[in-house]
Amino acid sequence: MNVNDLTDNKDEILKAEIGSLLFLIEKTFLSWWKKNGYFSCETALYENQNQEIKSILETTFQNIKIDVSKLMTNYTQNQNEINLWQHFFKDWRKWRGNNPHQITSQLKILQKLYGASEGLNSGIEKGSPKEQIIGDYSWLSNSFGSFKSTANPNLFDEARNLYTNDITILLNRLSTTDFNFYSDRKKILSIIENLYKNLPSDTRFPLNDTTLWDQAYMATSMFKALLAGVYLQPINTNNYDLSKINWSILAIQYDKLSLAEKGLKPAHIQTYRKMTKIIDLKLKNLIENKYALGNEVYRDETGIYFLVSENLKGVENGDFYELHTDLDEIKNKILDIFHTTTNDEFYPAILLSKPTRATMNLTTFLEKAKENFLKADYSKKENPNEIEDAIGICQVCQSRFATKTNDDIPMCEICQNRKQGRVEKWLNKQDGETIWIGELADKNNRVAMVTLKFELIEWLNGSLLSSLLGQQLDLTQLRYQDYVNDIYAVLKDAKELNDTLYIKNYSENIPVNQPLRKVVETWFIERAIGTIYENFLKDGVNNKINFQNRIIEWDTLTDDEFNFLSKIVLQFLLRKNPSPARLRRVWESTEGFFDEVKNDVLGSIQTIRTKKGFVQKVPDFANLESQIKEEFYKQYFSIIDPTPISWQFIIPTEKLECTIDKIQKLYYQNFKYVNGKLPLHIGVVVQNYKKPLYVGIKALRNIRRDVKNWSEISTNEKLKELSSYFDVKESNNNSQDFYSLYETDNQEYDFSLLPSSKGIKKYNTTDNFTIYLNTIDFEFLDTNSRRNDIFYKSGKRTIELKSNRPYSWQEWEQFKRFKEQFANKSNQLQTLVSLIYSKMEDWKDEEDSFERFIKTTFKKENIELLQFGINDCSFKEITKFLDMFAYYHTTLKEI
Repeated sequence: MNVNDLTDNKDEILKAEIGSLLFLIEKTFLSWWKKNGYFSCETALYENQNQEIKSILETTFQNIKIDVSKLMTNYTQNQNEINLWQHFFKDWRKWRGNNPHQITSQLKILQKLYGASEGLNSGIEKGSPKEQIIGDYSWLSNSFGSFKSTANPNLFDEARNLYTNDITILLNRLSTTDFNFYSDRKKILSIIENLYKNLPSDTRFPLNDTTLWDQAYMATSMFKALLAGVYLQPINTNNYDLSKINWSILAIQYDKLSLAEKGLKPAHIQTYRKMTKIIDLKLKNLIENKYALGNEVYRDETGIYFLVSENLKGVENGDFYELHTDLDEIKNKILDIFHTTTNDEFYPAILLSKPTRATMNLTTFLEKAKENFLKADYSKKENPNEIEDAIGICQVCQSRFATKTNDDIPMCEICQNRKQGRVEKWLNKQDGETIWIGELADKNNRVAMVTLKFELIEWLNGSLLSSLLGQQLDLTQLRYQDYVNDIYAVLKDAKELNDTLYIKNYSENIPVNQPLRKVVETWFIERAIGTIYENFLKDGVNNKINFQNRIIEWDTLTDDEFNFLSKIVLQFLLRKNPSPARLRRVWESTEGFFDEVKNDVLGSIQTIRTKKGFVQKVPDFANLESQIKEEFYKQYFSIIDPTPISWQFIIPTEKLECTIDKIQKLYYQNFKYVNGKLPLHIGVVVQNYKKPLYVGIKALRNIRRDVKNWSEISTNEKLKELSSYFDVKESNNNSQDFYSLYETDNQEYDFSLLPSSKGIKKYNTTDNFTIYLNTIDFEFLDTNSRRNDIFYKSGKRTIELKSNRPYSWQEWEQFKRFKEQFANKSNQLQTLVSLIYSKMEDWKDEEDSFERFIKTTFKKENIELLQFGINDCSFKEITKFLDMFAYYHTTLKEI
């Protein structure tokens, strides 16, 4: 590979990328939706959308040409360029032709490469549900089935004209030297996203959890990555098989949370937040524009991830690959970004995933992030120059010599200078979130640091997507097992499916005129490669699958193994598959939730800043009094920006309870159908605002609780009734039938399998299910060493007196009864707590005596312990009472 072949043709790649994003513009016409039975009361301006699309696209793209000669080793045409309209846009849906896996016309190479990408993405994404969205107005849900917005007719014809006018102006420059492939491309993508993002990608239900933008962006991203790979390694179209292409994920991983932990002051935290934003934007520009390798598909506190071609991989490095040595120029450019932006402070690990075809599996990167941080490439790092007046190592960056102290903190000159400009920026916008910790202190001089963290691994690896249905079977006549038996019979007898009637009862996307055994090898096995299902399938048939060659040893399978495969086939036909667009939608749904918390929940925590109040709360900056605007400001501080997995912030402690209540309510609105299988953990650390900020932030990282195995947070119990949060559109479409399926050991419903080998059962409030708990934990840092108490094993605290923490959200409701019971009985409470502690110590080896005494004591005080969720008077149960006291009295000081 020669990286110059990529840079010389990057403009061609970007032109093709920009054009392909408009392929789905037909669905922005109101007449398209009316033709499919929606918006009957609305008037479409354009009834013949095909001609309108032609007028939009042909006039622009007929003048744009792309050099494709460098894509092929066997290029034989007299001209090097092809016309984007004639050979790419026009009739692009007919790309399959009679030979769907071959490039039969060199002039149609772009159409074939895009078609293969879009077809694969769409096929995996959509499946073939038979239901239509019910109602005259189509609507969008989040990735977990909850209503988000109704498609607005105002976003159709007239609005599209405004957008397309803007796009046309930009595209008219596309074939000229005036086009800026950074700023103009960014504008075009933004316009198309605004045009597409409020529309479902399809009229079928439940495909309304994927927007038109999701579908278009991911199809284009796959196409762009593939195109870049082919420019790097030109193909011979005579023997190139489109069904064999794969993609990889390029991960640039660095620990953003650890950067927040370096923050000794809010200024340092803000500096690192800004630095990571700058780094990610520079990386995005480098990969997407400068080299046009692919597009960003994921970003969180572990780094930034891009979809790229499989041929970028070099030597193996554990579970991953290094970037190919032929692409060292790109690797060095990545490292240069970190070198210059961080002043040589930290560097990333640069790795690629194993190539896959059916799913872009990010999970392995996320699971191995901590290990990968240790693989950071420090080849650009320079040894720090010795300084004559050095007084030690900088306590902020911990990588340079300190030359001065700031509030008795040894700091290097770079870290000292990074604080400059923070105040000036804040003075220009004083109504935003505060930058002063003193303004967050409550009447007890305390602040609450909060971390919100989703457990997303089982979603991003595709496992729990198995619990979401893409379509339903008619169960009025048959049970799930009957369908399994049908598939079993065909697989066992190896019947041909020449008429395809049987398999088409389940899916329109299964290849026609093929034996079911062949379909399983080429379709279902392909989807499992590179995912957790690969090992699951291997184990299920005792390693009788050759994944490299896509072959199953059918003649050696036992009856049990045939039955296992039959269940897998049915599951793959029914479930929502982990397509690139769906994975993107999953993390957009969770990140969007944190954005809602930030804007709607914390955004409502406001108070008026006065000149006098500012001077009292921030005395070190009393000189700013004359510049203070007496107006409302947002009374919170972000430690990190929201990511798909977590968010951390600081609020006044007195605002903590109502904030938790609002977060829980918002969770149930957004994730009601997956409550119990999308765990959200809330961790709270409270400290005096004058204590060093980094102590609380380090404790906050501990209380974030990284779960290694979901079994640590699993339980078998009934689910909370959530029908009060159902939207009428969700109810009309029976959303719960598609989304509310849970793990169970009930074999009657074992029609579908998770890699954990547990079945999936329909939602039934009378039964117990295996669910994964939403939890809350807290800690009051009365001393700096208290953060060492925050350590988990098997999902619970290891300190004996705190071993009940974290509490489930259901248990947390019982905390509130404690507050009601003792709101005006502080003396009684103090006496009880002192008594419990003393008797625990006196009778630590005589639990029976302790139980009898506590039971008698509380009965005498006429207090029913069961109302607090305390089932008996054992040591472990009574520590719940002590936790409630610790929360309301010691931490919040409300009792």
